[in-house]
Amino acid sequence: MCPSGIKLLLSFLSSSG
Repeated sequence: MCPSGIKLLLSFLSSSG
């Protein structure tokens, strides 16, 4: 998984949580 993908995941989790 590329860094950009990780950033997207983190932003999604942060928004969800």
